[in-house]
Amino acid sequence: MPNFLNNAFKLLWILFLAFAVALYGRAQFRTIDESHSVASVSPDVASAIRGVDSHAPAAGTSGQVVVLYSNYLCPFCRELWNNIELLIRDDHPSTSMRVYVRHLVAPIADDPAYMAALAAECAGEQGKLREYHRAIFAETERGILTRAVLDRLAAGTVGDTVRFQLCINTDKYRPRIIMAGNEAAQLSVIGTPTLLVGDRLISGTPDAEELRRILNKHGGLAR
Repeated sequence: MPNFLNNAFKLLWILFLAFAVALYGRAQFRTIDESHSVASVSPDVASAIRGVDSHAPAAGTSGQVVVLYSNYLCPFCRELWNNIELLIRDDHPSTSMRVYVRHLVAPIADDPAYMAALAAECAGEQGKLREYHRAIFAETERGILTRAVLDRLAAGTVGDTVRFQLCINTDKYRPRIIMAGNEAAQLSVIGTPTLLVGDRLISGTPDAEELRRILNKHGGLAR
C-alpha cells in the first residue's frame, strides 16, 4: 500500500507540473485575432534555433528563415501548410521565405505521428523532404498513416528506398526529433502548429494574407 500511495503521489505531481507548464505557456500568448496568437522570444534563442538544420527547407528556396513546429496528425497543421504553400506560390519578394519543419511528437516507436516524422526526416536525408512532406499531408486527408503507407509514399518520392527503409529501421533521426521537442519546451510551445518568425511565435492557423502581414511585420533573419 505505501508503494501504491507513493506512485499515486508521483503521478499527481507530474500532472500538476504539466498543468502548470501549460498554464504558464498560455499566459505568454497575446491573442490578436481569432485565427492565431503571438508571443515574444529572446532574439538570441530564436537566432540559435533558426541556425540548427541539416536538411533543405520543406518549402521555399530563399529569403527569411521560418521554423514550423508541426505534427502530421494535426489537421490544423495541414491547413496552415496549405496556406504557406499558397503564399510561396504567390512568389512576392516581400514574402520570400524558407520554411524548416520541426516535428513535435512523442518519440514512441510505432506511434503513427512519430513514424511519419521519422519517415520525413529519412526522406530529407535524400533531399526529398519537400515532396515527402506534401505527400504525407495529402495522405492524411484520405486515411491512416501506417508503415506500409509511409513506404508506399517513399517509393514515389525518394530515390533510394533501401536506404530509406534502413534509416527508419535504425531510428536514425530519433535524436533530431527529441531535439525538436526540447526546443519547443525552451520556447514554451505547447501545441501545433506554431511558427517561429523572427523573434515571434505565431500559434494557430493564419490564412495566406494574415501570413503575409506577419512576415512583413516580424520578418525572420535570412541565414
